[in-house]
Amino acid sequence: MDARQAAYLQHLGVDVWVPRRRPGGGPQTGEHESLASRAQDPSPPPAAQPIPPERVDAPDVGEHRATPAAHTAFRIRCFRYGRVFGALAEDAWPWRRFLLDVARAMNGFEVAERQDLVFDWPQPGADPGGSGRAFRAFLGHQTRNGERSLMSGQRVLDLVGGAEGLADATGVRIYVPPGAPDAEAKKRLWGRIRNL
Repeated sequence: MDARQAAYLQHLGVDVWVPRRRPGGGPQTGEHESLASRAQDPSPPPAAQPIPPERVDAPDVGEHRATPAAHTAFRIRCFRYGRVFGALAEDAWPWRRFLLDVARAMNGFEVAERQDLVFDWPQPGADPGGSGRAFRAFLGHQTRNGERSLMSGQRVLDLVGGAEGLADATGVRIYVPPGAPDAEAKKRLWGRIRNL
């Protein structure tokens, strides 16, 4: 195993162990003993002494250590419906039918084909603590032509930077908290959609 492979496994949190070899490169005791050598020596074979494995320390991947929460894997389910891009966190998924109706209203009730997308974290080669930056770049790419965006779920809100992250110069972003909205919340939501 070379240093690059060991570094990769260490980055994933896997301790890498390799068997220790005797000086001179020969096999460990009892590793490759031929039948002919056993027949010539009538004495019982010596008990093999266990040799503790040697740990290979991989080079450190950097001084920056992300918090354990940054290493948490998650998935944001997204969709495109006409001029609307939607992003739903795990806690908003049970209300997806209602949110799709909101997306239809944001699209002016024009018929469109829904295209599903997924944002998975962690991503290979990405900074372990850069989930927010990566999601904001993903969202910016998906709404680069002024598409309206519909977001729901606490993780999505955290990834865009809270309420301040909902203000966007390229388009309109609407955040709908997960759960069944009451009549007053629905009235405010439909009023905002009507004024788009």
